[in-house]
Amino acid sequence: FAITETFVLMTRTFFIKLMLLLNLATIGGCSIVDSTTQDQYRQAVDQQDAVIAIQALQAGYLWRYDQMINREDERPSADAIVDELFVDGGEWISRLEGQATRYRGKQQLSEMFAEVENRYTDQPGHYAKHFSMNSRIEFIDNRAINTESFLVLHTDTDAGESFWVVGHYIDIVTRNTEGNWRFLSKTAVIEDVTSWPSSRGLRLK
Repeated sequence: FAITETFVLMTRTFFIKLMLLLNLATIGGCSIVDSTTQDQYRQAVDQQDAVIAIQALQAGYLWRYDQMINREDERPSADAIVDELFVDGGEWISRLEGQATRYRGKQQLSEMFAEVENRYTDQPGHYAKHFSMNSRIEFIDNRAINTESFLVLHTDTDAGESFWVVGHYIDIVTRNTEGNWRFLSKTAVIEDVTSWPSSRGLRLK
């Protein structure tokens, strides 16, 4: 995300400086652009803010999911994750080979994250890390659709086996009552799962 966020921040800074210049010119009695054009610049800045917020939301999801799988000490509760990432009535969907699994509403979402947390409790050597890339965000009215590729790497130093899961996310995001971007629905489309032997005991903590 570093390169994408740097580009977005640079673009946003450019628009902000341009708006300040236009405002100063207007105050000084110069008419460079009309009010419609200024509104368009403001909308562009607002959209860049939204892009940054949506990417931060996605990064938060990946981070929290890994914390649950890896049972990290600082992980929040399942309920707290749902409150942090989803709007009321939001849903999480997994699609694999044409079959869909859905969790809708806070109770089902909390149960899903709790199951993730407990899935590898008896496998202390299991470790996972999520990555997502190639974000494409489309704004439609007061919502946005974010499509991203993902890669999840799993290793197990006790079993001597590793596997990865690849696919893409299709996320519909919207603002909650506080104005923060949250998932209305998050769909993980799994395209491939591949495993291979791995060396034991190489993971550093």
